[in-house]
Amino acid sequence: RWLVSYSGGLRNRPINLVDFIFSMWALFVFVSGSLITSLLSLLMPFVPASNSKKKLFIHRMFRALTWFMIYMNFFSKKDIINPDGEDFSKPSIIIANHQSHVDLMMLMLLTPRIVILTNSSNFSNPMYGKALQYAGFIEVSGDYSSVIGQVRKQVEEGYSVAIFPEGHRTETGEIMRFHKGAFYLAEELNLDILPIVLLGQRECLKKSELFLKRGRQITRFLPRIKLSAGTFGQTPREQAKQVRRYFSGEFLISRDQLQSTDYLSDFIIKNYIYKGPILEWYTRIKLRLEKNYALFDQIIPQKAVITDLGCGYGFLVYMLSMRSQQRK
Repeated sequence: RWLVSYSGGLRNRPINLVDFIFSMWALFVFVSGSLITSLLSLLMPFVPASNSKKKLFIHRMFRALTWFMIYMNFFSKKDIINPDGEDFSKPSIIIANHQSHVDLMMLMLLTPRIVILTNSSNFSNPMYGKALQYAGFIEVSGDYSSVIGQVRKQVEEGYSVAIFPEGHRTETGEIMRFHKGAFYLAEELNLDILPIVLLGQRECLKKSELFLKRGRQITRFLPRIKLSAGTFGQTPREQAKQVRRYFSGEFLISRDQLQSTDYLSDFIIKNYIYKGPILEWYTRIKLRLEKNYALFDQIIPQKAVITDLGCGYGFLVYMLSMRSQQRK
């Protein structure tokens, strides 16, 4: 039963042997890497070097660990789309959507000069809490004005500060309301907003799930936003609303490009792997013959009420509903 469901309900795809092996390997790497970086953080005060160099060393360790954890799953394709050649040489407030625990690693592997605003539970974590504290990660649990001094210090040292403006991971995969904290900090410190769209991470590690799945992951950089230009409003509250609207539009464009019928066919096949070898074989053949229902997806509106008479095992309606949540 645990292969197809978890505490939050049904899994988006059942667990198979390959996913199980990669999940156990990733857990081992995460735990051992966290303990090593925390141990090094405890030893750093005794190392005869400047604090800035020791701190940067820990950040480079973070980056190496997260890079290895992301890329060791070689079955999952990773795309980093950076059309403007962003190199993080100029500190900024980085905002990204939050779908999964994988999001943190996707940001940390981009550059060693990044700190993340996080909650108190991460700071007190026995495995990696000490490492986060030494690296200058910032604990926030309420008003952002209480951490502006810490953010300013990190920026002066050349670090960008990453914030998930939604506040917590989404359950549905949709972009939730943006809180104003990131925009308040950017305005007070005269920093650019650097939006980064993360896509596919939720399909690899859904909220409350423990097992990794295979899937394509996209990290897409959007152009920097200068809040002083007034294009997105004058106050942090207005900016949060308007940037969210812009961000959501770009997210939907990326999702439509990624989640094609060819990409989603794997989700349908995986949901039939434990229903008998004949049905699994039939599912694969049917999708191949129908070319993953690409024609139906093209001719049926994205917003529609669909009645499928004689739907069989439901392959078509599953595909259409996954391609657009406005189809009922």
